[in-house]
Amino acid sequence: MSELLIVVAYPDGALPGPLFQAVRRARRNFERAGYAARLDLLPASDVPADADVVVTSNAASFAAEFDALVERLTASGQLVRGPVPPRTIAIHRGFRPLTERARISE
Repeated sequence: MSELLIVVAYPDGALPGPLFQAVRRARRNFERAGYAARLDLLPASDVPADADVVVTSNAASFAAEFDALVERLTASGQLVRGPVPPRTIAIHRGFRPLTERARISE
């Protein structure tokens, strides 16, 4: 299963702040959903030739258009969930008094 490359292209030299924030939200949602896809935000002149999907949208309509795109790609089978990485559990060992940490064993 190969990773799908989705590129959001913006006009050269003018990255709108709301579009940047919307793409960050979409990228975070992709990671949470576990999709086998990479979402890149690039200037229009830097879009790679091997991009599977190129999205050009203004910041105001990006979220709605992107949600529709995800639904279409999921329905067609192009966008699938990848393997879920195992969760790690941090075990807290508690605190040791400073005197024990600083003690030198002879």
